[in-house]
Amino acid sequence: MTNAEDLIADLPHTMNLRLETIVGAQQEVAARLGLMDKQLSILVRDVRDMRGGVTRQFAEQDRRLNQLEHRLNGVEQRLDAVEQHLVSIDGKLQQLLDRG
Repeated sequence: MTNAEDLIADLPHTMNLRLETIVGAQQEVAARLGLMDKQLSILVRDVRDMRGGVTRQFAEQDRRLNQLEHRLNGVEQRLDAVEQHLVSIDGKLQQLLDRG
């Protein structure tokens, strides 16, 4: 009977110890979740920064490609003019050779 009385008398202390263990485990989980939340926020910020950088890089590449295309069109027009001029010269040389 004394064991039962001792057990009943120790019951509040035993329950408090178990609850402290559970609360400690919950606090550890909460700390880990807080750390994960912070790391996730950092990751989201880094991905947004990277997306912005990639977007700026694509915009700059498009701008530069448009410039190159414009310059190539100018070169193509000049080469066409040179080709026409050479055809004209070739025709004149051929006429000179035919006369001579």
